[in-house]
Amino acid sequence: MIKNAKKEFLLVLFFVVIFIALRSINFIYYLTFIGWDQAEHAILALDVFRKKELVLIGPPVTAISFQGRQIFLGPFMTYLMIIFLALGNWNPVIASYIFMISCALMIIPLYYGVKWLLGQKAAWIMVIIYSLLPYYLNYTRFLWNPNFQFALLPALFLFMGLYQKSRNSWFLFITALWMGVLLQLHYQFIISIILITIYYFLVKKENFRKLLIYLGGLLVGFSPIFIFELRHQFYLSKTLLLFYQHINELDIRGNRNHYYLGLSFVVLLGFMGLINNQLKRLNIKVFNIFLLLLFVVLIIFAAQITLIRPATAFWSPVQNWNYLADIKAYNIIKSQNLVNFNVTNQPTDSLALNQKYLLQRDNVKINYDDYWNEKYLFVIDKAGKKNFMDNPGYEVKTFRPFRLLKTWKINNYYNIYLVERLTK
Repeated sequence: MIKNAKKEFLLVLFFVVIFIALRSINFIYYLTFIGWDQAEHAILALDVFRKKELVLIGPPVTAISFQGRQIFLGPFMTYLMIIFLALGNWNPVIASYIFMISCALMIIPLYYGVKWLLGQKAAWIMVIIYSLLPYYLNYTRFLWNPNFQFALLPALFLFMGLYQKSRNSWFLFITALWMGVLLQLHYQFIISIILITIYYFLVKKENFRKLLIYLGGLLVGFSPIFIFELRHQFYLSKTLLLFYQHINELDIRGNRNHYYLGLSFVVLLGFMGLINNQLKRLNIKVFNIFLLLLFVVLIIFAAQITLIRPATAFWSPVQNWNYLADIKAYNIIKSQNLVNFNVTNQPTDSLALNQKYLLQRDNVKINYDDYWNEKYLFVIDKAGKKNFMDNPGYEVKTFRPFRLLKTWKINNYYNIYLVERLTK
């Protein structure tokens, strides 16, 4: 174990470097920027930034809807998107890389927070797992609300550690406030809040005064949603009730592995607490050997993920598509200097929100929602597909009859076609 404070901090920085180095390998090939999540959120962030608005809610939870109603995230999500995109000059690649670096820097509050909360041994285990576990590696490379929530958990552990160390009620208030803020990013965090509440008031048996301080912090952290509910006739509460009443009819889409991202890390902290007495009694040499083995095993798995250049971006809905393909398609569209056009990406996102975000970023003036009156349509579809305009989706159906004007190759698997609407 490291006892010297300077050496201890240098080892923490070593993990920061390892974190960044691993994720930098083939970064752009793994980068996720999906239209119906990241790009949609980016479009909203860009719009809020340009209008200089203050908002009480963020983007909708796109994975679930019913009868035209949706659940919305808190405004903290939109402000985080604005911060990272603005720092990256609204370039998703640069913004995502800055986010990844910020995730790496969160190792510092993670280490010291867990150290003050549970001890040095638990802290090193948490740092190694946070840095190297493939599950966490995959979700710390792109801009998304569950990823933001996970990346900000080390700050929560820091506040918990400061409260444990000082017993200052202000740190308990800040801990609860931060949990309310994190709840804005993904509502599954309510499970983590319940677990932490049980820890403080059933296990640690904090008094009633502390409970009031704790509840006050939660209220402040989640207050934008409460204000929104009061101003809009409890829209979110009524929508949740509607979802519950029609739970078997809900349209739920997408991979839900991210549901366990933040929760798993909170549960890991709880597990460290359960075995903490055993960890403290463990021989230092034995524990150091265990840490070394954990580091070696996890870095081997992490290297297997990052060293091989993928043809498909992480979490892409189709094979052989990544952000480089999005950029190439966008550059082709922009180079044509058309005005009355729209775009659809049939394999990945029929509304082509990735391209539309880039068009809006570069102030290209078109009617982004109009597929009925525009003269031209850029269609991204599989290469060599002769019937690419036979899709049932309205984005292409509304452009029939049509005339094919040009075809460009995006990669060996996908083309972009420019068609002109013909009058009937």
